[in-house]
Amino acid sequence: MSMSAIVTKYYKQIFKVLVTAHGFKQKGTLFYKLVNNKILQTIYLHQFSFGHSFTLNIGLFPICIGIDDELQLKDGTFRVGYLTQGYDYSWDYGFPGTKTEEVLVKETFMIVQEKVFPLFKKVIDEEKYQSFMFEFETKYYGSPIDNSSTMMWVNLKIGRYEKVLNIINKIELQNYDAAEANKVLYEEEEEYQIYLQSIENDLAEYRSIRTAIQKNDKAFLECLLQQNEEKSKKILEKLKIY
Repeated sequence: MSMSAIVTKYYKQIFKVLVTAHGFKQKGTLFYKLVNNKILQTIYLHQFSFGHSFTLNIGLFPICIGIDDELQLKDGTFRVGYLTQGYDYSWDYGFPGTKTEEVLVKETFMIVQEKVFPLFKKVIDEEKYQSFMFEFETKYYGSPIDNSSTMMWVNLKIGRYEKVLNIINKIELQNYDAAEANKVLYEEEEEYQIYLQSIENDLAEYRSIRTAIQKNDKAFLECLLQQNEEKSKKILEKLKIY
């Protein structure tokens, strides 16, 4: 048995209590729990392809964003090292002087108990998610990432329409700045125009949301959110985790 397989074996054994005592479900090395039909919480064993090291990907996913696939769940929102060392830390094994694989996995489970469980108990809806991400990104990245589609959907769900409009404006400007920067990559004007049209197509949904907010068309906005939530649930059904 390879050393990575040994880590996986102990991980499944030790973390099984998430299923038996904490209401999680399991698919391979992915543990998951849908809370209040709003937030999907995940823990995933991430083993690096180079060397012998692992970490845990921790996920918080509002279903209103429209979850794309299983890979998104495995990637998570951040790595557990941020909650302990304050950076993307990983646990090395199989080298002289390192702890055994079982001891290392037990240590990471203790971190889950002490750091992740309290977070999961706190982040149970979209507003709590937004507050946590604001604090997390400000602490570790210097400022919140406020031009993401994720935050647009979360703010739309909460009903913070002014914030949604600001995010859409930033996304639009970001795309146009990128288009201008990438212009040198296109020798033919026709090819560049095709590229610009693809950007316009990508921005179409954002603009429809902006128009709906300006017209106070809440039925349209609710329909979009419902479509996203159904999309998320279809992914969960496909994974047999909903």
